[in-house]
Amino acid sequence: MKALVAYLPMDSALRREMGLDWSMAHELCALNVEVAFEVYRAVLASGGVKRSRLPKSLHIPRPAELGRKRPAPPRERRRASTVEEVIAVLNAGHGGGNRWHAPQPPT
Repeated sequence: MKALVAYLPMDSALRREMGLDWSMAHELCALNVEVAFEVYRAVLASGGVKRSRLPKSLHIPRPAELGRKRPAPPRERRRASTVEEVIAVLNAGHGGGNRWHAPQPPT
């Protein structure tokens, strides 16, 4: 199958899905950027920058590391606006029994 895809353009969808879009040139560029960033960190450290103030190491993720799966979009967090909504969520999570009761106002 790879022989049939070898002459497709680098930006074709089939080539991306098969994982053939990361060439040796891409790998060398990514490695060059990572090494240059480590040199930058070393220069900062030799200049007296404290370790806690140094930027974190740079790592460019490779397609093989990503597993070819797109991450799920972040879900919006639900926010309860009333005590009754909180109680309903707790009841649903604990088997549905009405074990949680809202505090009753004094009469």
